[in-house]
Amino acid sequence: MEKPKKPEKIYLQWDPEGPDLADITWCNDRINDDDLEFYRADVVKVMEETASKQGYRLGFAAAGEAILKEQAEL
Repeated sequence: MEKPKKPEKIYLQWDPEGPDLADITWCNDRINDDDLEFYRADVVKVMEETASKQGYRLGFAAAGEAILKEQAEL
């Protein structure tokens, strides 16, 4: 039997109005508008290396600001 392929990204899901964060789960697909998208670290590393080779440098601060802006717009 073949091993299942690791997802490159997942979406964290929770009830933002729930009493605690113990009910966090994840899925391969975005289900809700407020799901948070996460990429595997090895995938991000390849993305950064590719961007660097093309003359661009993705800084974590800039990436974090972009993510926060995107989440605020949802």
